[in-house]
Amino acid sequence: MTAPMTTAEQTQSYIDEHYITRPELARRAGISEDRLLELVHAKCIPPHAYEVRADMEVVSSFGVYQLPSEPRYYYHPCSLRWIEQATALAQDHPLTVVAERIKAKFSDDIDTALAGRPLPWPDGKSRVWDYLMDGTWSLCLKDYDIAGLVEKEVARATIARIVDAAAGREISDSERGELEDAVSRFDRVALPFSPHEVGESSRCLEVNAVVKKFGLSRDHASGR
Repeated sequence: MTAPMTTAEQTQSYIDEHYITRPELARRAGISEDRLLELVHAKCIPPHAYEVRADMEVVSSFGVYQLPSEPRYYYHPCSLRWIEQATALAQDHPLTVVAERIKAKFSDDIDTALAGRPLPWPDGKSRVWDYLMDGTWSLCLKDYDIAGLVEKEVARATIARIVDAAAGREISDSERGELEDAVSRFDRVALPFSPHEVGESSRCLEVNAVVKKFGLSRDHASGR
């Protein structure tokens, strides 16, 4: 896919601002890169958010040369917490058991964060876990934790519910207030999204769209 009007430098700058490389994450966690990958493959921790392939094209009077380079892998800095949780459990358990316990805690943490609110996902928690373990949530959240994940998704569900209910009519004052609160909650926990992906993100297609559609007031101190 190609993102129009987005340069490689813009996206690299965004990634450098919000993510860290695999060697840096391993260094902060005090483990080897091989051990980090073992934890990823065992589904004890989430994987990288981005793989950056920076092959070089060099042009001179000799011709055009395509030079491959090793890809770089970038992780959400809060992945460190997931590593700390996994390595603590791994002191007494094999990684298969560690993965089971982390998945069970993940489910419990969702229930705690919902605090009695309904699940915002029609297909339940399994898809949420899959998105955690393929790196999707690391693209979305400022603080890569379950509380932020749930808050973001509840905000999205609130926006979708009100937009669907108000199809073909103006929204009421109470609906406007609820929408503005949902937008504010989304902005508090969600990343701005990378410049090459933001056009396809929930921030653009759902949140920014509803702000524009209904002329909502937005707390710019809490988001973008």
